[in-house]
Amino acid sequence: MTGTIEIVETIGQETNKVEAQWTTFAGSRAYQCNVAIVAEPTGGYSAHARNLPGAVSQGESVESALENITEACRGVLEEYLSTGHIPWSDVEIEGTVVAEKRILVNV
Repeated sequence: MTGTIEIVETIGQETNKVEAQWTTFAGSRAYQCNVAIVAEPTGGYSAHARNLPGAVSQGESVESALENITEACRGVLEEYLSTGHIPWSDVEIEGTVVAEKRILVNV
């Protein structure tokens, strides 16, 4: 199954609407994770799933942090799904958020 979704992303003070295409493969499910990117004082960026406890990653750039958090979310979701429960909840973020994005993760 394929489709198109409109995504709102915020980088600094700028908000953009972008259109993204997605594909769901037989036997998989897509989950939406709200991601916050934080500039780290020692360099690079950390990425946090705001609504999925335990999903955190990092990268040298915003783009690499987003790629890495997608894989982290997939791993955390697989683990939660093996227990039969995903504990969706708000996660507190420390630091200055420089970008926010909603991502879809196929599991």
